[in-house]
Amino acid sequence: MKIAKYVGIFGVFLLAAFGGLVLLSPSEIEYTVNKDINTTIDKCWQTTTDLEKASKWIAGLTSVKQIKGTELAENSSYELKFGDEQNSMVMEQTITALNPNELFSYKGVVEDFLEKTSITTFKQVDSSTTRLSSKVKLKALSFRMKLFMNNNKSFKRAEAENLDNLQELIEGS
Repeated sequence: MKIAKYVGIFGVFLLAAFGGLVLLSPSEIEYTVNKDINTTIDKCWQTTTDLEKASKWIAGLTSVKQIKGTELAENSSYELKFGDEQNSMVMEQTITALNPNELFSYKGVVEDFLEKTSITTFKQVDSSTTRLSSKVKLKALSFRMKLFMNNNKSFKRAEAENLDNLQELIEGS
């Protein structure tokens, strides 16, 4: 009987700790990642906005399909698929602002999971270097996602790795 009592008390503490972790986790995080790429601003823009090349530099992206509007225009929407048949995620992404060679902004939603707002600016540093600056805001849309929001460094690292992949794609071509 004593063992059952202690197991029950331990279970209550575990449940309270898990609940506290969810309640104390932020529902939104923001971070900025900068990357200097050895190329002209025009080539950087062309590669970044080329939908056929997106899966070559965005980790896990398997397909991009336009679902609304005209290609590369404000308010146009795309379906981005990540993962494989057994473990996949779909993000609906809508372009919120677009100014060639200067700004690309979008809002992406994975239903009942997360909302991502990204603002990427392009700046010509010198004749052969372009600086990309991506400001990202993530918002949890579920308790499950809220648990991951404590890991801000992981999200920022993933964004930096994508920009590293973009740099390799551009500088290697």
